[in-house]
Formats: sequence, C-alpha cells, structure tokens
Amino acid sequence: MPDTSDKRTGFLDALCAQIRVDSARNSLRREYAAHLEDHAAALIREGVSPAEAMDQAVDSMGDPVLLGQQLDRIHRPRIHWGLLAGTFLLVGAGAILHGCAALWGGGGMGSYWVSVLWGGAGLLLFQILDHSLLGKRPCLVYGLLLAALAASAALPAMEGRALIQVLALFLPPLFAAAVWSQRRRGFRGILLSCGLWALGCFLGASSVTLASMGLSMLLLLVWAGEGWFTPDSSHSFSRWKALLSLSGLLTGIGAPVLWRYGASLWRRLSAPFDPGQLQGAGWPAAQVRQVIGHARWWGAIPAEELGGELERMLPDWGDSLLLAWTAGRYGLLPALGAAGGICVLMVGMWLAAFRLRGALGRMVSLGCAAVFTGEWLLFLSANLGLSMTGGNGGLLGCGWSLGANLLLMGIALSCCRGRDLCREPQPPPRLPLPQVELRIRPPHYEKGEIAQMMGIIPPPEESRKNRPL
Repeated sequence: MPDTSDKRTGFLDALCAQIRVDSARNSLRREYAAHLEDHAAALIREGVSPAEAMDQAVDSMGDPVLLGQQLDRIHRPRIHWGLLAGTFLLVGAGAILHGCAALWGGGGMGSYWVSVLWGGAGLLLFQILDHSLLGKRPCLVYGLLLAALAASAALPAMEGRALIQVLALFLPPLFAAAVWSQRRRGFRGILLSCGLWALGCFLGASSVTLASMGLSMLLLLVWAGEGWFTPDSSHSFSRWKALLSLSGLLTGIGAPVLWRYGASLWRRLSAPFDPGQLQGAGWPAAQVRQVIGHARWWGAIPAEELGGELERMLPDWGDSLLLAWTAGRYGLLPALGAAGGICVLMVGMWLAAFRLRGALGRMVSLGCAAVFTGEWLLFLSANLGLSMTGGNGGLLGCGWSLGANLLLMGIALSCCRGRDLCREPQPPPRLPLPQVELRIRPPHYEKGEIAQMMGIIPPPEESRKNRPL
C-alpha cells in the first residue's frame, strides 16, 4: 500500500505541473492541500482511519491532470487588449503629430523613432514578466532608484536634470510596491512609508514628480483608511489612528517640501495671469491663450489674425505645446481627438487598476496611473495657457520620456495580466457573536410557600399528618 503522504504529494505535483503561472501554481497548491486536509479531517471524525481518510480525500478529487488543465485555463494571464491597443494608437497619433511638426521645421524624427523602438520593446518585455517580482525586495529596489536620482544630481546641469526627470517617472509605482511590503506593520510601516515618500519628493525635483507623488500621497491615505497598516492582533491600533497619524506625518513632511518648491511653484502658477509678467515669464502662456482663442474647428489660423507666424508665437511648439500648435495649424478637432484619446486611456487605466484582485498588482498599477495622470494634467494646463510647466507629454511626448512612459505602461499591463489569478490570502473574518434572546419565566409560588420552604412558617396541618414518624 503506498504511503499516504506520497499519494498526497503526487496528486499535488501532478496538479501543479499543468499550471504555467508560478504565482497561481503556488496559491493553488496551498489551496488544494488545505482542501485535502479538511476533507480528511471530516472523514476522521466519522471514524475512518487517518491513512484511509487521506486516500479517500485524494480519490475524491478525480484526475489531477484534467483538473490541472482546467485550472490552467481559468488562471491563465490575459493581455489587457484595450490598454495595449490604446497605447499604440496614442503613440501612432503622436508620431503623426510629430511628423507634421517636423515638416514645419520642428526637428528630425530620428530620435523619436529610436525612443519608440526601445520603449516598445521594453513594453512588450515587461508586460509578459511576472509583476510579483517587484514584491520580493520592493524597498531595496526603491532605494536603488533613490540612489540613482542622487547620483544624477552630481552630473552636469542639463544632463543631470534630463536624467532625473526620466528616472523620477518610476517613483510612484515603486513607492506603491514599498508600501505594499509594510502591510500590518503599524506605526513602523507608516513611518517608513512617509520617509520613502519624502525622499522621493526631494530627490525627484520636477513638476511631474510633485504631481504624481501628490496623487500617491492621496492613495496612501486611502490605503491607511482601509486598514492596510493595522496589525491583525492589535485592538488599540485602529484604522482611524493610522489615518490620523499618517495625515500628521505627511503634513509635517510636506511642509519642508512646500518650503523648498512652494515659491517657484507659485511663481509658475501665477505668472500666466499676472499682467506685469505677460511680457516676461508669463509671455508663453499668454501666447498659447491667444492661439487657442483664434483657433478654428478645422484648418489653420490666418497669420493676420495672430499678428505673426504661429511657430514663432509658441516657443516649444514641437514638444510641450504640441496640442496648442496642432489646434492653431490644423484646427481644434485634431487636438481634441488626441486629448480625448488620452482621457479615455487614463480612465481605462484607473478602472483596470481598481478591478485587480491582488493587492500588489493593484497598488503598482495605481502608481503607474498616477504618473500618467500627473503628466497629462500638466501637459493639458500648459496647452491651455494655464501654466508654464508643460511636462513631457506622456505618450504624446518624445525622447527618453516617451520610452520611459512605454516602460511604465508595460508594468501596468503586467499587473493587469494577473487579474484572473487567485486572490492573496486574507485573514479570516471575525464572525459576530450570535444574538441569543433568553426568555426565563420566573416560577410561581403560592402565598406563604417560600416562607414554608425556608422554615419560617410551619407547614399546614395536612402536611403534618402525612409527615413520617
């Protein structure tokens, strides 16, 4: 007779050999091992011997090969074709717009296609990788990124600033992975998360970084409110205490950040609307508003309406002001079409992230969505003449930032591929105590019966006659 443990192990090995995804394979092995143990324990309570109980439990599962093949079809990762198609459509729209800008003297397309090629290759590679690799050493990976940002600050001004702007795009998703590793760690996890957030804001000195890390701060508050840092065995550390302590720490840490960048940020935000700055720092935003105000639904704006040539009015019309130049040169409809495509992709990213089952994939994907949203808000505000900081255009941009955005989209797609995998193990729910209503009817005693029972009043004469001698 074969050993019971060998039969159980052989069943699990044959079952898991049919499943091609590592994360699903490990989760299903634990799940079916628990099913076998529970089934065997139920048979033992009915009087079956332990060895025979495990044999019956294994036999009741059926053929492990067929069962594993069915589970593999269910838990196989699926590509999010909507996000992938939207990404390539936006990149194609950006290529058309940059190609049109190149015809009007906006520069060559050689570097653009190089960024598209290596960014697209990275996207296809990242989206087939397992995103759970980020969960093995998330704090170490985030620390290496911070070290790379600190080393980039020592480079010459132009090269160092360009490299920092590209590397800082990866801060929110890696920060989300680091927060994921601090689950159930109480105040220690909150302190470490706040410290990592502050270091990312200080080292990634760019407007896109501040916008995306600001959205990450809001997500961090939401996760704290959901009880992410609350230990299972702690009754004193509640969600509200975690949320209040995190809010206080972020306020204390955010004050130095505002002290460092607040003045320059305020000047950039107020200059487009300051009449005294319209001939100085606010001149580009005023020119953009003039172009948008004279733009037609279709076709170029006549030069006599603008009072000059369009390309001379927009200083950075081939990059950060690409939509404003498109509206002035080809009409509002092409610009609105590109802007609408970006909005649809942003909404799709947020919805896909919130639908994910695994906590790690959901948090990392939300970090990627925060980066794209921050870039898009800055890009849109600059092309409407509301600010002077245009960002890098996201998927409509060019250069190294375009390649980095494609890599981020590959990370988001990798997280979305695991949306059908098993959920992460959750703590058992606390069942409420049953509410039992007790209805106790007090006994009924005749008058004087209690006193007779206590011996205070002698019993009646009839009971004396019947008393035994």
